[in-house]
Amino acid sequence: MRLINARTLKLGLFPDPVDEPYAILSHTWADDEVSFQDMQDLSFARTKKGFTKIEATCRMAIQNGLQYVWVDTCCIDKTSSAELSEAINSMFSWYKNAVVCFAFLSDFTSGGQRIVLDDLRKCRWFKRGWTLQELIAPKNLLFLDEEWNPIGTKEDLAQDIENITGIDHWVLNGYVLLRAIPLAKRMSWVAGRQTTRIEDHAYCLMGIFDVNMPMIYGEGSKAFIRLQEEILKNTTDLSLFAWEARANTGFRGILAESPAEFLQFGTVSLNYDQFCFRDEISMTNKGVKIVTRLQYIGAGTYVMDLHCYRKDGGGDPKRIGIFLRRTLDTYLRYLPHLTAPGEIVPGTPLKPIFLASTADELLKRSMVDERPSRRIWFEFPKDTLPCRVHNIKAVPETYWDANEKFFSTHDFSRFRCFLRFSVTSPISPLNSKQGTSSEDTRHIILVCDYLSASRLHISLYTEASLQNSPKPEEFIDPFDSIEQYGPLGDPFSLSILCPRADEDRIIDILHPDQRYNYGVSASITMPEFDLFRITVKVHHQTQLPQNPHYAFSHGTGKPGGESKEDPGEARPDIQYRNLGQGSKK
Repeated sequence: MRLINARTLKLGLFPDPVDEPYAILSHTWADDEVSFQDMQDLSFARTKKGFTKIEATCRMAIQNGLQYVWVDTCCIDKTSSAELSEAINSMFSWYKNAVVCFAFLSDFTSGGQRIVLDDLRKCRWFKRGWTLQELIAPKNLLFLDEEWNPIGTKEDLAQDIENITGIDHWVLNGYVLLRAIPLAKRMSWVAGRQTTRIEDHAYCLMGIFDVNMPMIYGEGSKAFIRLQEEILKNTTDLSLFAWEARANTGFRGILAESPAEFLQFGTVSLNYDQFCFRDEISMTNKGVKIVTRLQYIGAGTYVMDLHCYRKDGGGDPKRIGIFLRRTLDTYLRYLPHLTAPGEIVPGTPLKPIFLASTADELLKRSMVDERPSRRIWFEFPKDTLPCRVHNIKAVPETYWDANEKFFSTHDFSRFRCFLRFSVTSPISPLNSKQGTSSEDTRHIILVCDYLSASRLHISLYTEASLQNSPKPEEFIDPFDSIEQYGPLGDPFSLSILCPRADEDRIIDILHPDQRYNYGVSASITMPEFDLFRITVKVHHQTQLPQNPHYAFSHGTGKPGGESKEDPGEARPDIQYRNLGQGSKK
């Protein structure tokens, strides 16, 4: 850290942290400032307009019994990118550790009269991004007018400064730690401030959020995205997602593009009861990973609660949420110019989700909820006696919409998937003296093979038929080990399950209580090009039309009356295309 000797005006290099007490200057830059190179020749430096500020700062320091001062214009060698980066990353602590900070308001005239709030509000110092940390960090801050006359301390003017900046006076006076203040509230402090370079919107906030990161001038608004990603590494405060875009752009990433989008969130408060959000947040190559609850509100839209509140027009706290929509296995911010009423819906499960940091055009084009075509829809019967269908699980989960019950096939030329579901039916006692009724549950999979925009093969398999068929070692059994399928499925297992031309669209179930025998069927319709609708039905039937000993399929090679199979075993009704077997028995 370089300091100016207040008496000799010469620069000296000191190890950081500095043991020598020093004063520090906060000001807005003007034309003809003095640089580090200029200070190597004091006779030349004196010819520049900015030198008067250096002299005045040194004079004020001596009056306060200090020998050293720091001024940002000339104490940093800005030709060295490494030194500039180190200085900006350290600046908040430099202002915090100063004995006194002199805030020079070059466009404020006091004339020894009472401070007028409107005049103070007009000062450029309150509109610049870099002066925000220079307002908050110092313990002892003295304001000076254009003639270097004292106006008052930060403590004296705390209420006026709160009215101008929106920063609570108890924050200005250091009564609360910065890290205890909601992220959105801190962002709102800089929402109306300007910087010369767009990247400085992020760099001037590093101290406010206690993060460090390299500076890359030329990256534009990406700097603010990087800042938020760094903040997320050390927080569970979801108010960072509480922002509103200035226009409805349809879809955005979860991170704001500018501090200006936090302008309306200066009254945010966090949920600090025992149910406050404390789950892990992490940055991944797919975006922000978070374990949370989503409320489905229809039309492919979800609401994510942010565990924070904002005061409405009447001063009442209203819980904040945001709208989301899925794209592949990540979520995008939907209607980013709005926030949603937040709430925790009883019974909604916690689950890990990925929130895209930003939304490029390719990601927007993959929105699964925006395209009515290129889908495989499923319709299941409602729960009606004697059978009910439940416990539906999908593979691959990435392309499945559990609320609307469809797979999105996107632009894939080939797509394989399956649903596993259960059918439960009652078992009644023969007479009322034999006790209460029980239930029988069978598990079934429905496999789909999308071949083209007009061709889709499907097959139904029972658990018994699949498990009694020969299986290669690498095959993942969808009945026993469905959790082993990855988010995109398992290509080998899906290829083996995949039906060929001999589709089985009906299976008959022999029930332990033969009064409740039933059949399960699946049929396909095409409401429009590249859109398939599969309807699953359960048919109650007192007598099975075929061999009553088995749960079997109707299709090529279905068993006839002369079957020689052991009636105590289920018939293998699936063939594995990679095993070289012949047709089904």
